[in-house]
Amino acid sequence: MDNRFKVEILEGALDFFDEIEKKAVSKIIFNIRKSQQIIDNEVFKKLDGDI
Repeated sequence: MDNRFKVEILEGALDFFDEIEKKAVSKIIFNIRKSQQIIDNEVFKKLDGDI
């Protein structure tokens, strides 16, 4: 299956990943990859239109 969009991880995000637990980083990466493949409203439910 093709990705719906491309994601580039910025240097600041990598720095942030170094500061948080590995489990949290894994969850973030999982959600990014999931959102590239399918539309899942649960992944974006906390966003309020700022994107």
